[in-house]
Amino acid sequence: MIKIIDQFLSHSYFRHLQNYFLTRDCVWHMNDAMTGDDSFKILGSFGFDIPIYDMSSSKRQYGFESNDINSLVKALVFNSQDKVREINNSLEEVIRVRADMTVYNPSKHRHELHTDYTHDHTTAIFYMNTSDGNTLIYDKNGKSLLKEVEPIENRLIIFDGILQHTGHSPSGHKSRVILNMNFMNPDLIKILNKNNMRGNDEL
Repeated sequence: MIKIIDQFLSHSYFRHLQNYFLTRDCVWHMNDAMTGDDSFKILGSFGFDIPIYDMSSSKRQYGFESNDINSLVKALVFNSQDKVREINNSLEEVIRVRADMTVYNPSKHRHELHTDYTHDHTTAIFYMNTSDGNTLIYDKNGKSLLKEVEPIENRLIIFDGILQHTGHSPSGHKSRVILNMNFMNPDLIKILNKNNMRGNDEL
């Protein structure tokens, strides 16, 4: 399942988001392992992020804290959640939200294939700006390319999170800014919590 929705947000709200994420008002954090694992060892595999929401106890965040950035993105996250529920016909809950930015790289570095979690979940990516650095979605084994998606502002893509995926750093633009969101069935969340799962699926 791969769905692409263009012009996802109202014009006024979307411009409000851009006026924060694409200006100097936004404070980013260096991330030298954008896709986890050993990606920190790879020269081009770096960027910047903003942790926004995480149910993982290892992150010591248990929901939307009361701050300006969370207030700003809640409507986007909840509208995305509603769209995920509509597509999957399942009451999936938000488990993680993170803003990511990669910056100009003349070699158009392709980041490493990965999944955000190892158990069943849904991933949604929202593009804050139009850029190059396409998102690549492969099959579960990372062998066959299923879809290549161009970063277009106000575009949302939703796909099965078990599918291997990645993106490129931009080579024709200064930055590529996205909001990455993950959703999971609440029954699975309860099972993972009960069994004290570790690693990417610690919730």
